[in-house]
Amino acid sequence: MSHRRLLLVLVAVVIWAGTGGAGAGVAQIDQPGKVRYDGHKLLRVQVASSRDQLTLDAIGARLWTCGGTGVGPVDYSVPPDALQALDLAGIKYAILQNDIQALIDAEAAHIAASNQQRGLSWFADYKDVDQISAYVDSLVAQRPDLASRFIVGLSLQGNEVYGIRITSTVGSNKPAIFLNGLQHAREWITGMTTIYIADRLVRTYDSDTAVHALLDHFEFLIVPVVNPDGYIYTWSTDRLWRKNRRNNGDTTFGVDTNRNWGYQWGQLPQGGSSGTTSSETYRGTAPFSEPETAILRDWVTARPQIIFHVDVHSYSQLVLSAWGYTSQLPPDAGLFDVMNAGIAQAILAVHGVTYVAGPTYTTIYPANGVSSDWTYGDRNILGWGMELRDTGQFGFILPAAQIIPTAEEVWGGISWEANWLIANALYIRIPGGPVTAITPDAPTTFPVELFRASQLPTPGSLRLFARIGASGMFTQSTPSSAGANQFTATLPGAPCGQSVQYYLEAQSTAGLTVDYPTGGASARLVATVTNTTSVFSDDFETNMGWTAGVTGDTAVSGQWVRADPIGTAAQPEDDHTPAPGTQCYFTGQGTVGGAVGQADVDGGRTTLLSPRLDLAGRTNPVIGYWRWYSNNQGSAPGADILVVDVSGDDGVTWTRAETVGPTGPGTTGGWLYHEFAVSSLVTPTANIRVRFIADDSGAGSIVEAAVDDFRVTATVTCPPVCPADWNHSGSLNSQDFFDFLTDFFAGNADFNNNGTTNSQDFFDFLTAFFAGC
Repeated sequence: MSHRRLLLVLVAVVIWAGTGGAGAGVAQIDQPGKVRYDGHKLLRVQVASSRDQLTLDAIGARLWTCGGTGVGPVDYSVPPDALQALDLAGIKYAILQNDIQALIDAEAAHIAASNQQRGLSWFADYKDVDQISAYVDSLVAQRPDLASRFIVGLSLQGNEVYGIRITSTVGSNKPAIFLNGLQHAREWITGMTTIYIADRLVRTYDSDTAVHALLDHFEFLIVPVVNPDGYIYTWSTDRLWRKNRRNNGDTTFGVDTNRNWGYQWGQLPQGGSSGTTSSETYRGTAPFSEPETAILRDWVTARPQIIFHVDVHSYSQLVLSAWGYTSQLPPDAGLFDVMNAGIAQAILAVHGVTYVAGPTYTTIYPANGVSSDWTYGDRNILGWGMELRDTGQFGFILPAAQIIPTAEEVWGGISWEANWLIANALYIRIPGGPVTAITPDAPTTFPVELFRASQLPTPGSLRLFARIGASGMFTQSTPSSAGANQFTATLPGAPCGQSVQYYLEAQSTAGLTVDYPTGGASARLVATVTNTTSVFSDDFETNMGWTAGVTGDTAVSGQWVRADPIGTAAQPEDDHTPAPGTQCYFTGQGTVGGAVGQADVDGGRTTLLSPRLDLAGRTNPVIGYWRWYSNNQGSAPGADILVVDVSGDDGVTWTRAETVGPTGPGTTGGWLYHEFAVSSLVTPTANIRVRFIADDSGAGSIVEAAVDDFRVTATVTCPPVCPADWNHSGSLNSQDFFDFLTDFFAGNADFNNNGTTNSQDFFDFLTAFFAGC
């Protein structure tokens, strides 16, 4: 925009504001009547620059998107006559709702009508602060053996912040789950959702075996209204009020309590809260300056049994993990990846509604001083924020008909999370999957991750147990530390043609032993010792002959590029190759702080084609790669997918090797390893090609894909294994006999692999020993 045009826009805005338009309907002080939003429109605005932001501020636009403004699509409500100024400024927007007051009036009429009826479900409409409090009391009265009311403290205006504790009489000293709603006053659906969960726990304990098991294992601590002052104000005066009711001393009111928590409060690498009192994200004068956050801080601190926390918000349909204040990943990033995906899938399974999951900073926006960062960063509690329905059609004024469906799907996610924690005291993971093939006569290292789950791991307790062959004792070793929760384990060297069996074990601080795989020695993993040779390996740090884009591609954005990716909720922040590696192929490069869909695949397909691979005469060639795929909505079968094809005739014909998506495991991001045997699909020739096709032929999806660390291996035939070479030295001699006797009398000489050590093993070994090798 030219300086002259910008000046004209600002002059027009000033003249429009002088007629009473700017800021109309935006309450800053208490007033006797209700604030009305007649003719105000809900827009999704494409904010392209700081100039656009200045224009929006000048016309009195009110932020709906729950966070920093940033660049990209942002939801605002604007006064009736503001569209002319936006048009003059050349700001692009879409109208989501033509009259916000009409939505508010319809909501109020529905509530009034519901209150006149008897026998209507309590969740058929929204309830005010007194009705919610009374319902908590009714649940306690209904099942005093399960439920009790507790007081957290008093709000700024002296209103009670309370909660309901729900657990069975089975057991004691149980771990606790903490849920809260209505930190932001206008997010009415969050209070109803937390009360629905309380209702379901109390009402169905005797009839639902799953609920019964959860209450026998956990205590649920639910605070439905964190911000009662603001919530009361949304019913009495301003339906769209967000903050608490702090008088800031300068004609403005309110502190955003979810920017007032003490962990990384006010840290501003790229925004995340505001020091301006009129801002919707005003963080207050100091950490925990507000009674609402201070009393919850003290209450949580006094309850070390809390192991996970969900702060319920609206809207956007998101599952948000740490961190909010920075794009750096937390120590438990691998654990959050697994749980985020599981929660999102559990939500999807209830009503088919998609929630996008990922770290707060890159999934939605920077946000510092938030409760979930504090519970995780300060109290070592697994903390989440959850943004409920919808994605902008109604926003904060979600129709009452969606209360129960929304609450049901949220309960689906939280109950999955609770059951996962019951099943997992600790979480041991081998990134990329277990080692299944190793090189002869050399130790093999592999990465291991150890995370807390319902319990914390004892430092230094991780152990690897391994043995060569199918019998004998397992030898114990200690994996070396490779950083927070990261370890490197080492399998022993073994002769070609043998196998190495192994499993992992760790202890929790509560004294529980956890195996991976479950069952330990009886469920051991097996790695075959094969003479593998590398045919081709590419970490994409240099260009080794790949082609990004081919004839027939139709995507209008998000084409394959090789670079250091800028992360979003859908696209990786880092490549897969360990440092100093930075490069990979991925579908479109966005900008720092850009919207999640800024450079995703749109309008069709984009192809990444490998160089020609010579596999003629190779034995069992295997192609492996690390890939990333993300799809936030799903689509019809065959659309919005990532496919991998292989050709044996230089790309004349193609055979499908893998299809990823549109829904299911691996569709919400994360680096995953996949490999396939070339011979099972095409004849190995000198003209092998591989292609990766990312497709967005369906409607409404954010599709991203990436590929890294591509490799091709082949095997060399091993000589026959000598069974009587008991110590695996590579030769047969008297030491094998003595070593066998030692293991035999120790009960660890199952020579014939029938599951027990007995005299038959001794006779079978003697036969093999005297037969020689």
